[in-house]
Amino acid sequence: MALREKIYLNRDNAIKLGLTADGVPVNAATLTRVVAELTDGDGNVTTFDSNTDSNAFDWTSETAQVSDTDTGILIIKLQDANTPPTAGDDYTMNIIVYDTLNSDGINWDSAFPVQVI
Repeated sequence: MALREKIYLNRDNAIKLGLTADGVPVNAATLTRVVAELTDGDGNVTTFDSNTDSNAFDWTSETAQVSDTDTGILIIKLQDANTPPTAGDDYTMNIIVYDTLNSDGINWDSAFPVQVI
């Protein structure tokens, strides 16, 4: 059974992601923008962008100790977005991250199931 993250509306729960590239931790604190795309079962996509929904994303306040290195964690709280996703729907979440070297963004190849409660 695949991991399914949950977004709890009107709660403080968060999805916390430690990003890795080629098996090496990526410091999320270097990010400049994050886009989360939620695709419902009918193929409709709702986009959440840190440029317009800054309360829904945080990549600067939490770190994790990995191999003697502090690595930034990406925190996603779509319940705090300007227009939160619809409760009761199941989605697939895809993440696109940006930094100073990747101004067109990197599709993180991280699609995973998400349930909104």
